[in-house]
Amino acid sequence: TEHLALKIAQLEAKVRQKEQQLTKETAEFESAELVLPDENEQVAKAVGEVDARADLAQQGFDQAKRRLDKVCWELDCLRNLKLQCQIEKREEMDLQQKREQLVKLQEPKMDQPDFFLSETVGE
Repeated sequence: TEHLALKIAQLEAKVRQKEQQLTKETAEFESAELVLPDENEQVAKAVGEVDARADLAQQGFDQAKRRLDKVCWELDCLRNLKLQCQIEKREEMDLQQKREQLVKLQEPKMDQPDFFLSETVGE
């Protein structure tokens, strides 16, 4: 029976230890529960701020994209105008060359025998 009494005493000591440990863990858990709502609120607030910043960044990106699209469109217009001007300049130069050729063809040339004949016949 002494052996049984010793075993019972040891088991009771273990039970008291477990109860103390459980009481300690329960107290820690309850204090953590009290801290958690504050942390959850802080996390939710931080997430809200991040979302707001992301929305602002997206709006900024969208606005920059619209500006870039407008600048690209204006650049395309300028390129088209430049090409049109180059085409018109070439056409103008071609016309000028044709005018000069026409004037040269219409001028009597000194080295042509007909020129001398027409001058002599006209006198």
